[in-house]
Amino acid sequence: MAKHVLKTDTKAAYDFMLFGIICQHHDYRLCFELNHALNLSLERTGDLELTLNKGKDKIKTSRFEYKDGFGNEYFILTNKTSNGLFIAEYKNIDYFFMVREPVPMHEMLQLEKQLRTIPVVLGAYHLEPEKIKTGERFIF
Repeated sequence: MAKHVLKTDTKAAYDFMLFGIICQHHDYRLCFELNHALNLSLERTGDLELTLNKGKDKIKTSRFEYKDGFGNEYFILTNKTSNGLFIAEYKNIDYFFMVREPVPMHEMLQLEKQLRTIPVVLGAYHLEPEKIKTGERFIF
């Protein structure tokens, strides 16, 4: 039987902003501070589970989510899990803050500054998912 290979254009799927956050507190504490500082209502939803290496390995990361009335979505994903790292390239990053909302560059920089002013956040950095080797893990 002939083998058929389907190719997808994943670059079009990166329609979100991504920030790496360094924070030594638990995920619920970070979300509490984000809710207060950014006027969000992040709530814990079901964990995001990925199957890797043809079903041999699984990574389960906690996920917090908020959808506002304008169709914008906000997510917090834990990088450090009991089974390893969600994104191994960023071993110093504790959490990923993902915003599915098309915004201009100046607003993205403003959001990055706001993240850095949160007391429990030690560092916040804008990341480009297109440049992450395993960036497709953010597509769910």
